[in-house]
Amino acid sequence: MMWSFKWLLLLTYFVLTTQDDWFEKEKERHDKTRNEWKQENSKSWNDFKKTESKVEATATWIIVIAIVIPLVIIILIGVGIGLAIYCGMKNKRSGGGGVVISQPPPPPPPPPQPAGPGGFTLNANVVV
Repeated sequence: MMWSFKWLLLLTYFVLTTQDDWFEKEKERHDKTRNEWKQENSKSWNDFKKTESKVEATATWIIVIAIVIPLVIIILIGVGIGLAIYCGMKNKRSGGGGVVISQPPPPPPPPPQPAGPGGFTLNANVVV
């Protein structure tokens, strides 16, 4: 246990004493890479600024097509169904047929049959 503790102290000392050197070297390397990248990509950044307005316009049209048009279609369908129900109920109240199609009345039931010999009737149509 004591042996691993000594190694932990030694490792901590090593990290604390060498960290500043490593950080400075890493910062210099990063700055050098960044400057090279900026020089290479300065022209493409200007091109990107020009195309930014085109991208915004395209995004606006995508939003209009994907959201607004389906909402308008759903609203129009709802208004059409609502108008159909309203007109049907209005005509029905005023005595007109409206949307409901009138059907002829059902045929009358057959006349009752008399009971047979030794039989009796359960109702008007069934002879047992």
